[in-house]
Amino acid sequence: MRPQRLLAVFSAGLMILLAAAALSAAAQARQVQSGMVFEHGSVRLLVTDGLDFLPSLLKDGSALSFAEVQSTGRPSFYAVFGGLEVTEFVADWSALKTEEVDEPGLGRGVRYTISASAGQYGARLYAPIEVGLNLSITFYKAFPSVVFSNAVFRNDG
Repeated sequence: MRPQRLLAVFSAGLMILLAAAALSAAAQARQVQSGMVFEHGSVRLLVTDGLDFLPSLLKDGSALSFAEVQSTGRPSFYAVFGGLEVTEFVADWSALKTEEVDEPGLGRGVRYTISASAGQYGARLYAPIEVGLNLSITFYKAFPSVVFSNAVFRNDG
């Protein structure tokens, strides 16, 4: 094989290895019995079916967390309408959306959008209400130890 061709084959192989390494460092999500686990860099985030966040740090394959091991029963994001706390959200994992993002100042990353809904009933002074929630969790390659989140509530009736 000629030196130029050998160099081209070596360069192509190196590019494939670099691309594979970049993909393996990307955020990952997997469903578990109690919700969904998101991992990126040294961060693991369990989002329960009720939208409680249980964060931990990864080191040598083990997770270290200073948070409660079990859900607190109250979601990390909730709304208050006329004094009534709407907390009974249930995630719809079948509607989980994943998209690659590239934002100025933050760079490239992966955003997961979770759809959830809550119906609050049984409060004597309040009419039943339905509230929807889109919860975004974003991991950026430039910030491997940070989780960015955003919640958008909507009145579903």
